[in-house]
Amino acid sequence: LALLQLWPELDKAVLRSFARAIPAADATPRPIGWYFTQGKGRVEAARKVKGATPHDLGAPNEKPWDATNYTAYQDCNLWKDLASDYVLQVWRTFKLAPNGEDLRFLADCWPAAVEALRYLKTFDINNDGLPDNGGAPDQTFDDWPLKGVSAYCGALWIAALEAALAIAQQLQLSTGLDTSAEQQEFSGWLAQARGNFDRLLWNGEYYDIDAESGTPVVMADQLCGDFYARLLGLEPVVSEANSRSTLNAVKDSCFEKFEGGSLGVANGLRRDGTPLDPNGTHPLEVWTGINFGIASYFRLMGETETALAITSAVVNQVYSGGLQFRTPEAITAVNTFRACHYLRAMAIWGVWATHTDWQRIPGAERG
Repeated sequence: LALLQLWPELDKAVLRSFARAIPAADATPRPIGWYFTQGKGRVEAARKVKGATPHDLGAPNEKPWDATNYTAYQDCNLWKDLASDYVLQVWRTFKLAPNGEDLRFLADCWPAAVEALRYLKTFDINNDGLPDNGGAPDQTFDDWPLKGVSAYCGALWIAALEAALAIAQQLQLSTGLDTSAEQQEFSGWLAQARGNFDRLLWNGEYYDIDAESGTPVVMADQLCGDFYARLLGLEPVVSEANSRSTLNAVKDSCFEKFEGGSLGVANGLRRDGTPLDPNGTHPLEVWTGINFGIASYFRLMGETETALAITSAVVNQVYSGGLQFRTPEAITAVNTFRACHYLRAMAIWGVWATHTDWQRIPGAERG
């Protein structure tokens, strides 16, 4: 959101680079680091599979843009959130860019968006309309295994299908491009996904982390997809009643009962606020960017006091810990941190985007 607001053409350039990367392939095998940490030995995977949305556009010590997926801790070709993230970002940039709607940009990204969603749909193992997580960590929480349909990836998928339909309709209306086949395809998937999401995951108070692992935790970021759909004016993923009930559970379990709310929102705790695994990594961490995203969701739903309490807790921890402009990805209750300068913390701009006409920031017209 920061890049989009301040340098919208640079934001478009990044998304166009992803559009070129999605249909590309690199069959070079390489070992996947996570399996070594699990004592499972050497497991290799192709660097980049055609149709998969890459995790990143490479690193400067290789050939950025040409050699994508620099990270090899997990096989990012298997991740169940990246394609959805990409499609949502394309529609976001088209709708919210301060220099106006750009149909050429939308058309440039459309073929890759279609290919990315079709690739992700191949992971719908039981044909219920929702991609299935495979048991190894296959999403941005890359030390946290999910199994079967998951709330986090499923909600993003539904929001992405809504965005894809909006893109298709916009292109057909404004450019004459025939997207009727894609609209029919995505509408069918969407109806099926919506019909099964609550049935498989809603437990009466919040959404189970996934449908098959039986992991009894409240995942803080379970409705990221609903937040983004609402932010972009798309059809919400879940009802307002379910959204508010889920947010209340997250607030109680992962914020107020985690160090009294002094650190921020932990990624995942039992409903009573206790850890499932006291030695766990990702579930017990406070991810700065995730917290800013959750705070933005609270603010979008009119719960400004909670939003600012979460944001303040995280900012105070970062600054009181001496990190200032070295904002990390994660902080913990035992005064450790990791991944300084991590870009996810720029999600703090979402807090701004949900409470004001952010496209009228002074100077934004300069693009």
